[in-house]
Amino acid sequence: MSNKTIRATNNTNLYSEDAPYKFYKLFEIFGEALVLSEKRKIRVLDVGCGSGMISSLLKTYYENLGYEIKLYLNDIANKISDKVDGSFMSGDIRNIKIKSKFDIVLAVDIIEHVKNPDIYISRIAQISRFAIMKIPLEGAIFFRLRNYFSWGRYYRFFEDRVGHINFFTNSKIKKYLFCAPEVSVFKYYYMQSFSQLAHNEKTTLIGKIYFRIAAMTSAISAPLSALFFSDSVIYLISSSANSSGKKVGHRKPSNN
Repeated sequence: MSNKTIRATNNTNLYSEDAPYKFYKLFEIFGEALVLSEKRKIRVLDVGCGSGMISSLLKTYYENLGYEIKLYLNDIANKISDKVDGSFMSGDIRNIKIKSKFDIVLAVDIIEHVKNPDIYISRIAQISRFAIMKIPLEGAIFFRLRNYFSWGRYYRFFEDRVGHINFFTNSKIKKYLFCAPEVSVFKYYYMQSFSQLAHNEKTTLIGKIYFRIAAMTSAISAPLSALFFSDSVIYLISSSANSSGKKVGHRKPSNN
């Protein structure tokens, strides 16, 4: 594995093509964070923002509903879309001085790229009132078997192509979040994206069969499907110093 603290992606588009879909999966829980903040004027930080398109779409959507959102974007690379209206902060968020807490911090597909994710999670809690974290679950049984029978090449592919150095299960994420004294967990849910992937025209025939089986399993039990076939999980957390958030279990998203 790489000795770098943060492993960057090799995708030159910074996954801007995925922004509309991720916005669709995140806008509901972002709205819940806005309600919990009890404010109409909001400061939002997008950590590891990539192109910045996801947070920009969220900003546009909720400003149309009467919120006033000041957007800050952070990344180790100086690449954001020229369509994004926000202030850019370059560098590792753990080393940047933050004068006052942000109302909401977004950390979408970030934790899998960093060493010592517990330190990273603690930093997010320190600088936020509420935070939304999306994390891929690539420690699933199927992924581990595929990596084993490929002599480790499968996970090396993830590191080389997309910069992932952590391969989580949800139980591993819970150990970081639920055991961190500075973090309160409000809720989490699985993205359950298998049906969309099964109908994607770029998905191979074998891939379509795999995703359809995963989708059927997910309809019965999302945690079971994530354990065997992978998925992504979305958490809404807050700083314990600022909220009495409750430790809660899995819920299904309203929109699948």
